[in-house]
Amino acid sequence: MARRASRGPIGGGSSAQAVIGKLITQVQSFEQNIKDAAEQIVEEFAHDGERDMEEIIQHAVTPTGERRAAGLDANRTGSTSPGRIDSGLMINQVSSEFSEGGNTFTGEFGWTKEVEDYFLLQENGTKKIEAMHALQGANVKQRELAIHKLIQAGKDA
Repeated sequence: MARRASRGPIGGGSSAQAVIGKLITQVQSFEQNIKDAAEQIVEEFAHDGERDMEEIIQHAVTPTGERRAAGLDANRTGSTSPGRIDSGLMINQVSSEFSEGGNTFTGEFGWTKEVEDYFLLQENGTKKIEAMHALQGANVKQRELAIHKLIQAGKDA
C-alpha cells in the first residue's frame, strides 16, 4: 500500500486568522460607512424638510392671500404674499433640529418649539379653510428621499 508523505495542515492557522482579521476590518469599515451615511441622511431630512415646509406655506395660495397680493385686502402687517404668510409667525416658527447620541441620529422639522392653534387649522383645514398640508407634504417627500438614500448607502457601503 502506497502512503503519501504528510505535508502538514492545509490552510494553516495563521492564514485563517489573517482572513478572519481582514473580514472583521471590512465589516467595521462597512459599519462606519453606513453610520456616516445615516448621519448625513437624517441631518438632510431635518434641514430639507424645514425648507420644503416653508416653501409649501409660501405657495399655499388662499383667496385672502390673493386679495392681499392684489392690494384689495387691507392688511395690518403690510404683507403682500398670496400664500399663507400674513404676520409671518407661522412660517417663522418652522424649524429643524438634529441630534446624535452613540449610534442614534434624530432629525425633526416642523413647528418644533411653539405651535399656535391656527397653524394646525391652516395645516389640516376646516370647512372654510383649505388644508395646506405643509408638514405632511414635506414629511412624505423627505421620508421617501431618506428611504431611497439609505438603500443606496447600503449598496455603496
